[in-house]
Parts: sequence; C-alpha cells; structure tokens
Amino acid sequence: MSYDKLTDKQLSGLFKSGDEQAFEVLYRRYEKTIKSLSRILCFAGGNAEDLWQEGFLGLYSAAKSFDDGKENASSFKTFAVSCIKNRMLNAIAAEKSDKRKAMTNTVPIEDNVNEPFASPEEMIIGEETRNEITEAINEKLSPFEKKVFELYVAGYKYTEIAKTLSAKPKTVDNALQRIKNKSKEIYSKPL
Repeated sequence: MSYDKLTDKQLSGLFKSGDEQAFEVLYRRYEKTIKSLSRILCFAGGNAEDLWQEGFLGLYSAAKSFDDGKENASSFKTFAVSCIKNRMLNAIAAEKSDKRKAMTNTVPIEDNVNEPFASPEEMIIGEETRNEITEAINEKLSPFEKKVFELYVAGYKYTEIAKTLSAKPKTVDNALQRIKNKSKEIYSKPL
C-alpha cells in the first residue's frame, strides 16, 4: 500500500485501526507545521523543543480522535492544527502557572511556514497562523522593537542586528527581552 497517496483522513482512520506506519506518514506531513508553530510560540514563553514535543502529542491526539462522521466536522488539517496549537498553548499556560522560567534561546520564525507540497488549505492555515501571531506581536512593539524583531526572525544575530540598526548589542538584547515579555502578555490568552 502506498501511504503517500492516502489523504490525512484515511491515514487517521488506519492509525486508529492500529497501523503505526500511517501515523509516521502523518507525522512527516505535519512536521514542518509543528516546528514552525513551536518556533513562533516560543516567544509566548515556552521552550521551542518542549513545544515541539507537545505539538507531536497534539498531532497524535488528533489522529486518534478525529471523527469525520460528526455533523459539521472540520477537515483533518484544521482539526490537527487546532489540536497542535492548543496543546502548545496549554503547555505554556501550565508552565506559567507553575511559575517556572522556560524562556531560553528562541529560534527565528521561518519565512515559509508551509510545507513545499502543502495543499491550498494547509497553506492558508499556515499563513493565517503566522499572520495572526506576527500581527498580535507587532501591535505591542515600538518601531525600534519591530525592526529588531523582523531582523531577528530573519535569522540575524544580535551583533548583526546592532550593526544594521546602528545600535549597541546591549540595546538589541534589551529590545529582544522586551519583545519576549510583550509576547508572553499576548499569549496569556489562547489565540
């Protein structure tokens, strides 16, 4: 059987029937989405690696519990992304409620949130999620913080950002700390 030709819904059904290989194919399809969301949401107060693991568990849960027989059932992609994102946001909320400091090094947002062979629906969901998060963060940032944020997520290092903006590295570091704190405020509520 060629799993790559099956739809996500079909793979979910096979996985619920005990076919582990079906989940492996689903995982490969959603891996970039999980990684992108974990990188984006690490600004909300989580650790990118921990969020990636939570996203994996969210996908697992989605594959096990998806029921397209329900009236008004969403597509598997919509359901899976919702499960992944909610699992990550719940992990951030739990971490905050435990009063642990999980904010370590963050990883830049990739310009391309979508997979190279993403369906139109996947592309829209990925783009909407990225736009929603970026817009929410940008509303809170000062003009200088916006420039720092844009360069940081583009992959620039502190020293490169400082040189580009004619600022001191410490000023850039302080701006990134403010960005992280503002991001935490934004994501104290679910998206």
